[in-house]
Amino acid sequence: MSKTVFSALNALVSTHSSSPVCENSNLGTILNDNISKCLEILNLSFNDISESNILSDLNFIVCEEDSVQWKFIATIAHTLLSLVETIKSETDYTMSVNYKKCIKSSLQFIVSMGILPNIIPGVGVPIEKRSEFAQFYERENTPILEKYIRLKTTCDLLTALCKEPDVKLIIFTHFLGDYLAVLFQLCYAPIMRPDISKANKSLEFIMNDELYAQLQTDQSNYRIILNTILSKTFQPMIMKELIILQGCKEPDPPFFMKRELSKALSNILISKDGVLCVMRCFFDDDTIDIGNQWKQIDIAKRLISVKHGSMSIEEYLNNICNQIKNIILSCNRKDYVIVAAACVANLNEKYPNNEVVLDVINSTMNKFLFNDNSVIGPLLLSSSEVAKSVMILDLCFNTPKLCLSPKYLTPIIHAIFSLRVFCPSIPMRLELNNILFKYFQSKCFSSDKLFDTLIFMEDNKNIIVNKNVAYESKPDGVQVNYIENGCNVNVGVVINCILELIDENPDKNDLSLSFYVYCLTKLLSMHSKKRNDASKELLINEDETHDLINKSSENLLILLKALEKLSTMDSILNSLKENPNLIVKFIIQFLNDYCVDSVDNTNIAGNECVVICLTLITVLLSNSSDSDMLKLTLQPIEHPLKKIIDSNSDAAVVFLCKEISNIMTQKGFQNPSKSKSEFDQAVIEICDPLLPVRAHGLMHLTKLLEQKDAETISKKHYVQCIFEQNLKSDDSYIYLTAINGLAAMANLQTEEVLEVLTKEYLDDKNASNDITVDKEENVQIRMKVGEVLVKVTKTLGEVAPTHKALLLNTFLVGCKDKDDLLRASSLSNLAEVCRVLSYKLGSVLYELLNCIDSIIQTDKCLECRRASVLVISSLLKGLGREALYFLRETLLPIYKTLKKLYNNEAEDSAVRLHAQIGLEELNSIVRGVLFSPIKMEKQIFVLDKPNFL
Repeated sequence: MSKTVFSALNALVSTHSSSPVCENSNLGTILNDNISKCLEILNLSFNDISESNILSDLNFIVCEEDSVQWKFIATIAHTLLSLVETIKSETDYTMSVNYKKCIKSSLQFIVSMGILPNIIPGVGVPIEKRSEFAQFYERENTPILEKYIRLKTTCDLLTALCKEPDVKLIIFTHFLGDYLAVLFQLCYAPIMRPDISKANKSLEFIMNDELYAQLQTDQSNYRIILNTILSKTFQPMIMKELIILQGCKEPDPPFFMKRELSKALSNILISKDGVLCVMRCFFDDDTIDIGNQWKQIDIAKRLISVKHGSMSIEEYLNNICNQIKNIILSCNRKDYVIVAAACVANLNEKYPNNEVVLDVINSTMNKFLFNDNSVIGPLLLSSSEVAKSVMILDLCFNTPKLCLSPKYLTPIIHAIFSLRVFCPSIPMRLELNNILFKYFQSKCFSSDKLFDTLIFMEDNKNIIVNKNVAYESKPDGVQVNYIENGCNVNVGVVINCILELIDENPDKNDLSLSFYVYCLTKLLSMHSKKRNDASKELLINEDETHDLINKSSENLLILLKALEKLSTMDSILNSLKENPNLIVKFIIQFLNDYCVDSVDNTNIAGNECVVICLTLITVLLSNSSDSDMLKLTLQPIEHPLKKIIDSNSDAAVVFLCKEISNIMTQKGFQNPSKSKSEFDQAVIEICDPLLPVRAHGLMHLTKLLEQKDAETISKKHYVQCIFEQNLKSDDSYIYLTAINGLAAMANLQTEEVLEVLTKEYLDDKNASNDITVDKEENVQIRMKVGEVLVKVTKTLGEVAPTHKALLLNTFLVGCKDKDDLLRASSLSNLAEVCRVLSYKLGSVLYELLNCIDSIIQTDKCLECRRASVLVISSLLKGLGREALYFLRETLLPIYKTLKKLYNNEAEDSAVRLHAQIGLEELNSIVRGVLFSPIKMEKQIFVLDKPNFL
């Protein structure tokens, strides 16, 4: 039975290519044809349908005089309800895909012909904006009351169909907006009151008391249905459809529609999970793309920030903020936390200093406040709790344009920094870095007391510093523990962490300069405090005095080390060049204090501080763009310089003081005018911060060596030091340029150059713990160094045998390398070096042959075996007849090996070729010895035999 009804419904809603809908006049014909086909399959007449109990139960009234569209809707209603009833009567039924597709098409016709033509303009999305079907639809001039009856009948039909779960799912998935639009109009559209004075006038519609009472009753009934749907349907779906209905344009929704839609949206928003419903409404995907969805985020946060409903502002904020707090602290989706943080930021901007909003902000940081009153056991936070809290902070404070103000991080910035110091997890370190960078870049960052708090845990009225909290590194993060007696601060570890942050900070200028100025100021204060403490009689025993002095000296040296690293940074150098006054005051004060206290003249730390200050002055004098202004600024140091020269015994300090004095006495702080030599120009380029310029300087210096420039050769030790320093560069281009420069120095510093090159050739940077180099790139670089070594060996010529032990041992060690290509390269280099050495290898020859034989027998790399056989053939060719003398007992094993390789047809063709060449060389040598040609000549002397014969 169900198949028959389904066939009838399918025939009713199907379109046929033989009857294309091209003009409006064709639509009625097509609908009549489909109605006839449906009735034929059901074996019914139209009167049977209009008088059936199925339509009577719905008060569905249709007659022959009605339009073909309404007859079509009546036929669909009868057939669709019949299909639903038939399916219900069958046990264990499952609605197929074809059934669902046919029912969806039927519902489309019900909506387009039964709802959209009869609703008030502005209620719901008009058909013109939804489908091209509008151009074929014939508009009817239906009276107002008839429109209401049809709209009511269609709504009742949808309500009846919703009793079947499968059909309800189709309606709520595809037609929920239209269903809600009908219900809102039936429930809340204003009703005209009865007016007796207008009864005799010719009006389109006249309201009477009976009809007015019936309409009010209908409104009450439909409100029950609407409230049930709004309360029991998935709320994000309801909110999405309500927002679409509220956003209709051309025409705008009528006033009653806007009012009731706003009430419905407000009720959802202030419900228990209203904020979460808003987020699910706007962001139904698993993740949020902030770049593409920032408009949705902006709409969502503005929607939540506006007060809804009749409650007061405080009540509304309490409701909304509690929901947002739960989302931030308990939601596992990062995108929802981002939207919640954006809402809090907008609420804080709209209601500044509101306690409820501030409570939400503080809730994101409560984990790191570490209140002693809440301590229960030694464990404050597990590593998983710390990781989740850090993730929440990162999302709330570091999402572009949607985050909270960094000023709220001030109370917990010490805790965040301490977590960064002890954090081994790279993902969590990145999150902590983002939080710290956000704070350091904000206006609330003040370096005066912040670094004292972070490094030495000094008290700060704005920052919470709990000295009873200890941080313990774990494989998955950091664990926070409570210690009653307090914890010690490792100043060195903390400062190293700050230096790491400076290196990893994309905008390192401000942070590096602030920390640099702080270190200078702190160094001065520590130095002054140390001098004052030494001049007082401290009422402590000798051991305690020793501990205090050691701790003070250790902190002083740690700061000196940090200053040393900071002084080499380009950002610091550029800042000092633009504004040298940043450190001039520090230098003047320090040198004056140094001169006042004669005890510091013999103190190691004091002398080191003086050397740093004098070096800074030299840098300023060399790079300052305004030398006249700098001269006036540095005038106060002339007296301390003279005093240091007269009283200090440190040669380095005295030398720097004299050099500075000489420069300052010169006019305008400029060196005597002289043209720069090519050597000076090359050195200047090598010191340039730009990598290509440095590489060009190294190449220029190499060219000067090759041209035997007199000044360059006279400073060969200095030049060698430059090349060796550039071997530490991470850039392969700089490294190889330095290698070539060392090769150019081979005739000047032969032994030193060979030692450096051989060390670099054998240095596997991948095996080092502190250097990470791409494996393939490392091998290529080492192979190029090997080529340079061979080139140097050729350059040495007859002097090369003097260094044969170093060269041969280097390449023999290279034959044991783990990389196949490097082993093959070492063997090839061995063959070339042996040729340069004229095969005068001595006892190393047997070790070489043993190594080659082992590689041939055991090495699985084809390139290595080829190179090994090539070395043997090269040896035989180079030694010639002397091979019978030098090789002796090893000659037979060599012959057997070559013979075996040559006769093995499964062997590689290149290996067999090299073996054949070796055998031919050996054959030639033996034949030359056994069958040496007889000289058919006789010496004839006219007189006696000459003495020289």
